[in-house]
Amino acid sequence: MNCYCSNLIKGHNTHPIDIERALNNDLSADPEQRNLQLAARAHIAVQEWIDAGGLRDRDVQVGRRVAISPGAIPRFARRPARPHEA
Repeated sequence: MNCYCSNLIKGHNTHPIDIERALNNDLSADPEQRNLQLAARAHIAVQEWIDAGGLRDRDVQVGRRVAISPGAIPRFARRPARPHEA
């Protein structure tokens, strides 16, 4: 259901039955609908990866920015928020 709601927010009308069909590899012959089904299936796969802890076992870099290491996440989660010092 999370996938369905996320798609609606993005303006993608992928009905839950079409998402279920995509998960069973029963894809639409219509290219536009098929692409929405594939996107929904990918969304679910990524969410399962995240739920299983996938984000906690790899380093992440976006452009020049490097996120804290996976091992440091628990320490950052425990400490109280502090304003950055200039």
